[in-house]
Amino acid sequence: MNLASLGCLPLLLLPLACSTVDSSTHQDPAPHPEAAPQDHDDPFAQAQAVDAAQRDALLNAVKALEGRWTSEGGDTLFEITSAGSVVRETMMPGQEMEMVNMYSLDGNALRMTHYCGGGNQPHMVATQVDGKDIVFAANGVSDLKDSDQVYMGSMTLRLVDEDKLEQHWFSHTPDGVSGPMVFAYTRVD
Repeated sequence: MNLASLGCLPLLLLPLACSTVDSSTHQDPAPHPEAAPQDHDDPFAQAQAVDAAQRDALLNAVKALEGRWTSEGGDTLFEITSAGSVVRETMMPGQEMEMVNMYSLDGNALRMTHYCGGGNQPHMVATQVDGKDIVFAANGVSDLKDSDQVYMGSMTLRLVDEDKLEQHWFSHTPDGVSGPMVFAYTRVD
């Protein structure tokens, strides 16, 4: 199935995700207490409290994904940019529904913004690599058109091995969280 021809990813994923959720085992990705929006009035106060090992683990895990990956739903491309401080993921590159995820450090957290084909920009945050998982919890969304709009508010990156990657996306609505919709990628190069 080529997602590029199906329209808005969030609207596609919600019904599919709802049908695949086992409510007895589903846990909503909750925001991390440390992931509250930072007070950017004093950036030097934040810079003094960083844990270099924690930061390196987070960013290096995403940097290790550099290259092209393929799945049944389409390709994704990870590129390191901004002098090694940012990772840009292009989902479905060159397709009509191309979308971008930007990963960057902020204090001891790795922030991700999903520039969605639905026209909104969910913001997510992860504070650690937990085994093979990096759990990005919801941390806001920009440019929702109305209060009922669906958006992809949280995501887990599962680093299965150096050539296998899964993304578990969760749809957010006023009624709650649905998912996951899983994309299983294989490294191409």
